[in-house]
Amino acid sequence: GKDAIAFAILGCQGDKTEEAIRVMKGLFDDMPEKPERFPAIQDGLIRSGAAAYPGFRELSEQVARWKDAGYTQDPHISHVDAYESMTWTDLTTYYQTAILPNPEHPLIIGVVGDPDRITEAELSAFGKVRIITEEEIRKSK
Repeated sequence: GKDAIAFAILGCQGDKTEEAIRVMKGLFDDMPEKPERFPAIQDGLIRSGAAAYPGFRELSEQVARWKDAGYTQDPHISHVDAYESMTWTDLTTYYQTAILPNPEHPLIIGVVGDPDRITEAELSAFGKVRIITEEEIRKSK
């Protein structure tokens, strides 16, 4: 759980940004509990490994990323075993310890778009705001 990263991408129209952030933050802050959907979640996780397998041209780059992350083999292999034996309690415990935002696992939200569509004041309702220019992003590479 300590090294876990929860990552989400959400696209919306500029004038819907505040509402979209509120909904996304709500999912992180208070995960909907639907144990009846667990078999479908479990099946989706198991199948996602096979679907995420890189194509021939991307394979060497993906293997390098796995090695950089500390893996000695395709991590999906060990994940499948974990997914197959996982229970609803395991999932909710993982959420509580690794996903639920807290001082050790802050929720960081990035917004890309036209600053005329959403104000810094609107964004500050969700926490500290740091505006980064396109030039700063290009320099950081």
